[in-house]
Formats: sequence, structure tokens, C-alpha cells
Amino acid sequence: TVKSSPLRTMEELDMGWGSVVYRTSLPDIEEPSTLTVDQCHDYGRVFIDSTLVGTIDRRLGQSAVNLPPCKQGAQLTILVEGMGRINFGRAIADRKGIAGGVGITLADGDHISLTRWDIGLVPDDYECALNALSNADKIISSMGTAGYYRGYFHIDSVGDTFLNTEHFGKGQVYVNGHPLGRFWSIGPQQTLYLPGCWLQKGRNEVIVLDVAGTGHPTLLGQLTPDLNRLRTGTGRSHGTGPEARPSMPAAVAQGAIAAGSGWHHVTLPQAAVGRYLAVELTSDDGHCASLAEIVAYDAQRKSVPRENWAVRYVDSEDLLHGNHTADKAFDLQESTHWSCAQADASPQWLVIDMGTRQAITSVGLLLPASHAAHYRLFVAE
Repeated sequence: TVKSSPLRTMEELDMGWGSVVYRTSLPDIEEPSTLTVDQCHDYGRVFIDSTLVGTIDRRLGQSAVNLPPCKQGAQLTILVEGMGRINFGRAIADRKGIAGGVGITLADGDHISLTRWDIGLVPDDYECALNALSNADKIISSMGTAGYYRGYFHIDSVGDTFLNTEHFGKGQVYVNGHPLGRFWSIGPQQTLYLPGCWLQKGRNEVIVLDVAGTGHPTLLGQLTPDLNRLRTGTGRSHGTGPEARPSMPAAVAQGAIAAGSGWHHVTLPQAAVGRYLAVELTSDDGHCASLAEIVAYDAQRKSVPRENWAVRYVDSEDLLHGNHTADKAFDLQESTHWSCAQADASPQWLVIDMGTRQAITSVGLLLPASHAAHYRLFVAE
């Protein structure tokens, strides 16, 4: 643990993967307020005195949590899990943990910057799990039900099986010291493959690190995998049908993108100013309309930061065949993409809230490699 430190990323603390726990004491805050965490990479859970008050999910463009009134000295804990990296494309420099600042906006508009933190590291390895469990009687949890769970099961014969993790929240599993894999209750994968060569007759140990916590810590063995069951809950789709679509001015650009052509850059006739960036896609090849990435550039040819972008509206999202939600079009990962719900010749709309007004001079579009489409671009206040 690093004591009374400025905010540091995981890399600055010489850890390549795992989770970071940030803790600080709060001043007296008499009314509800808003906590803002700039660049929380990638999944954060916010606690006050071990009570969960909110989550920050980078996939959804989240950066703020509402806080209740707090007494002076209340402990604020932010648990941030790094969810992996890619080694190509524009997002290759992707620091984990909290890469920006943290502050509180009070009811009267005043702002408090939180600058001194105790920082703890939770590496993704079996040795860290054993150390935490051996010192469990000395650790007072400040993160609700998040933490390590250990159990044992007995078998008379060994063989391949699948471990169902759906009752846990989010984390990873070790069986007899072997890292089995990561899980997240939202799916679509609800099981982890457990090879028989990692099991032994008699007693077997299983350890679960759950950064989200669970009220029902149960694992199940089953004969077949469960690989295609999304449990995203409500609110993942952002409106359907043209009646919910925000009105847009005339298109600022239009054109076509051929399959396999890579990034397609569009220079606008003149700068378009607005908070909302919209794209209308019409598939040319029978596929669902899909978009892997969209990026906007300002007058200095600098890309507009996308960390705080959010989906304002989308015609449809494919939740049946995978996690092809609209936010995948600006998640800085070229390997993911937004896809409409089904193959359709009709245009599909995606409207993005950029967070602030921007003067856009050009836009970059990237389709999945085998897709082709016509497009129209819009910028609105």
C-alpha cells in the first residue's frame, strides 16, 4: 500500500494487471453531492464506509456517482479493475486505474479536489489470493461483499467439466492454484471450462476473486457450457423507433465505404459545431448495419476525446448474438463493433452525445472488415 500519495495509475505503481484500491477521507458534506472520476479504467465501484454508492463502467461512458451527505472522516473507497488491453490501434496507450482526477461537486456548485490517497494493489495471481485469505482475520472490508471467496469440493473421479459462475458478480476463478479464467455475470459466457487434468480425486480447492460482490456465493459444475446468455438488465438499449430519435439538421457529409477498405476519413466542407454527432448507416451487403469505430477531429486535426462520449439514441442494438451495443462504436477498440439487431435494408441511426460543444472539421469511420455501407453524418446542438 502507498500512503498519502497523489493519484497514480496501475502502470505507475509497476503492476501490469489486476485491480487498484484507492482510499481517502472525506470532509463534512451536509447535502447530496456528485463525485466525478476522470478516466476510470475500466470498471469502478465506489463505497462510503463499506456501503456501495455507485459504479463507473467505462463501456457506458460513465464518470460520475451521486453521493449522500457524509460526516467528516467518512472513508471513500474506489475499487478499479483493469479489464485488459489491446496491442494495436489508437487505444494502445491505455493506462489502468484512475488516469485523471477525482473531485466532488457540492450542491452550491463549489468543487473539492481529492488529491491525497492511500493506494492498494490487488495483482491477478494465486499468491495474492492466498495471502489475502491467510490474513482475512486482520482485514476489515471496506468494499461490501467484494473480495476473495474460498471453498472446497470432493469428487470420486476426474474429468472435464464446466464451472457455472452466474451467482457471482465479476472477477476470476482459481482451481487448485490454476487460473481458470475471468467471469462477469452479464455474460454472454456464464461458464468456465475446467479441464480434468487440473482436478484430483478427493478434495479440490476453488478460490473466487469477486470485485463486484455477491449475496449468494455458489458455483455449479455442469456437463455443457453456457456461452450465449446475456444478462445485461434494463437500460442497455437507448430508445427505439424514429419517434424517439432527436431531430437533426441537414447532413454535413455523405458517402459510401467499400468492404475491407479500413479507415474512411471524411473532411467536412466547413466546421460543424454542436454537442451531438450522428451517423446514419445503410448496409450495402446484406449484413446488419455495423460500425467498429467513429472518431471526430477539431480544427487543429486533434481527435476529440471519446472517454466521456455517451449514446444519446440508437435505432437498435444486437444483444442476442453478442455484446454489439452502440457504445462499441467509440470504445477505442477496433476489435469490437456496434451492430443493429437484424439485417435490414433500412437506414440505422446512432446519435452520440460528445458531452460538450465541439467544432468538428473531419470524421473517421471504421466498419468491420467484411462490411460495406452508405453513410450520412450530422452534427447538432
